[in-house]
This record gives sequence, C-alpha cells and structure tokens, in this order.
Amino acid sequence: MTLPPVSSWLVIGANGFLGSALLAQLAAAGVPAVGARGPGALPLDLLDRPALKRVLRQVRPRRIVNAAGHPPGASDEEMRRIHLEGSRNLLAAQEESGLACRTILLGSAAEYGNSPENVGSGEDDPPHPLSAYGRIKARQSEAGLDARSRGADVVIARVFNTTGPGQGKHLLAGALLDRLARGERPLRVEQSNFVRDWLDIRDTARALVRIGEAVATPAVVNVCTGEGRPVEELARALAKLAGGRVEPMPAAISAEVLWRSVGRPDRLWSLGWRPEVPFERSLRDQWLAGGSTRRPA
Repeated sequence: MTLPPVSSWLVIGANGFLGSALLAQLAAAGVPAVGARGPGALPLDLLDRPALKRVLRQVRPRRIVNAAGHPPGASDEEMRRIHLEGSRNLLAAQEESGLACRTILLGSAAEYGNSPENVGSGEDDPPHPLSAYGRIKARQSEAGLDARSRGADVVIARVFNTTGPGQGKHLLAGALLDRLARGERPLRVEQSNFVRDWLDIRDTARALVRIGEAVATPAVVNVCTGEGRPVEELARALAKLAGGRVEPMPAAISAEVLWRSVGRPDRLWSLGWRPEVPFERSLRDQWLAGGSTRRPA
C-alpha cells in the first residue's frame, strides 16, 4: 500500500462498519488518512509492539482511531486481546515511538450498564457493565485514562447503538433485516421493550472527526443522540420498509439485564456536533443498501 509522506489520520479497523464509515467521512472532507487492518489496508497486528512502532514511525499520524472490532461469537479471551491488550500495546507503542498525536479509543455504552430511567448515562457516571464485553471495554477505558494521566492525548469516545448502510447482521438492525429478507413473517422480536439510543453510522463518523479535530477535548465523550427508542420501534420501522409485520415479545426488566441504554450528549454538543441523519432515514438507507458483506475489522 502506498502511503502519503505524512498521514493526518490512522484508522485501525479499516474494513469494519465504523472504520469504513470514518474513512469515507475523512475522504469526503479531503483529510489524508490511512486505514489499517482489512483487505487493501495497511497490515497491522495490535499485539506486535515492535511492528506497531514501525507503522507509527512510517505513517506519522496526528490522529489515531482504534476502531478494531471482534468477530461475531468471539470468546471473552479473544475480545480481551483485541480490545484491551491491543489498546494497551497501541498506547505503549505510541509513547515509546515519541509520536505526539491524539489517540481516540472507541468505548461502549455497555460500560455504563443501565441508564437512569429519566435521564441518560453521563461520562462521569461510574461504570457498571453487565456483560463480559462491557467489562473489557471498561478496562480499555481505564488504560486510556491512565495514559492520559501521564500526559498522553487520549480520548475515550463511548459509542452507543449504531444503524445505517453497511451494517452486518451481527448487530440488531442488520439481523432483523436479514430475517425479513429470508421471509420471516411475522418478525418475532425478543426484548421488544428494551430501550436503546440509536445513531446513524455517518453521524457517528462525523462525531469522531469532530472529537479528533477539536482543540481541547474532554477525556471521555459520549457519541449518542440522548433519545431512547424501544427495540419494537426499530423493528416496526424495518418491517414497514420490508412489507412485514412484527410480533413483539417483551422481556422482564431487571437491574442485572441491560434493558435501558441511553446517553447524555452534552459534551459532544459542546464541540459543535449535532446529529443530521433522522432515525427513519438511517433505517431506510440501511434497507436500501441491502445488508453488508463487510467482515469484522
């Protein structure tokens, strides 16, 4: 892969849902960027620190986004290696290479656990993850904040639920569309009363660019809309597009189950960002795109 003399951004996880959307956003803005990890992208092993340092010295980015993802069905140990050990290695390689740049680690809404019923989860709320993935992401955030306490320019972007074109069937909207495409009528929707904060992938990419380019960025920033919608609403919107109907199947609400995940976007709004793609348009564009052949980053 031919690299520019100096790349403004290095996006790790170039072939993933978010990484590919971010690279498209940067290209549209005319910002030089290099993708790593994925077909046609720069090879990169997050667990190989010497190789990481060589890549960083070669690319010399001023912004790094670690959007590396795990494959569907990954074990807890595999997720730990990718998200936690990979991020720790990246931060150490950056420090050891003497590279001064901003690193954005993708956090997750799963770190918070359930949001308060009348408000969303804020960045200063203590973590209470209810899944192995949430716990691993919380430890990744701790590693990033520890590096920041030592002077590194690290930001944790906690991304809530994404929708939009390019999403694979391992995420909810993509899975529901796949089942509709296979003729499931009615579409049986479990946990239909659970609430999520959905954001279009293109707005998510714009948010990351804003976080990356801001002069001063808080240590943790939620990437969300602040509006919660039940799973049933998402399913009905998709079924309407595909000519189907929904059979909702509500589940019991418990403090031990992630039933309400909504964020507070105040910090992101303070950076001048607002969502631009309406919920219904995001789902329509995803439906028109006809699914995704993308692999995990």
